[in-house]
Amino acid sequence: NTSIFTHETGTTDVIAITNDNKVGIGTSSPEEALHVSGNMVLDRAAPRLFFQTGSTHYNWKVSTQDSVNKGFEISSGEVDADANSDTYTARLVIEGDTGQVGLGTSSPLNILHLRSATPQIYIQSDDGNDASIVFGDASDASRGQIKYTSSDEMVFLNNNLSERLRIDSSGNLLVGNTVSNPVSGFSDQKGFGYAASTGQV
Repeated sequence: NTSIFTHETGTTDVIAITNDNKVGIGTSSPEEALHVSGNMVLDRAAPRLFFQTGSTHYNWKVSTQDSVNKGFEISSGEVDADANSDTYTARLVIEGDTGQVGLGTSSPLNILHLRSATPQIYIQSDDGNDASIVFGDASDASRGQIKYTSSDEMVFLNNNLSERLRIDSSGNLLVGNTVSNPVSGFSDQKGFGYAASTGQV
């Protein structure tokens, strides 16, 4: 679209307004209502960026130092067409000094703090793959693990991911071994086991 107004510094376009009401800053060919080619600074004690989505969807706000001191916030507003006047609820908060993240809370107490009336965490893999949580320390990122396998088994590992305990898909508890043998009561296996089908130990 043809620019109907262009302000230049030397040979560089600074501001351009096209005939279809698009504004470009740092570009003479804006692709949206406002197109900025370069970095932006929001300079205010509590800068805010609002997303107004119309009268049938929630409005959103991205802000810093707003409802939470020292925090970066993403907040949801109300279902209306007046984002600037909404009451907002912080959904994600990152504290600037600690790096602690809060989901559902504006006062995270540790590196990740989740708050809900009935909180649940879903860890979902693709079909045929395992899902797991891995624990580590500064010198070794993989020291322990809780794993749910694609064959419906829960596996617990420690000491550099050595298996210690398994609950198989039949409810058999295996401690120190990986093969269930309910008929013999695990007598030919190392470790300890409980057979759910017979009650044998």
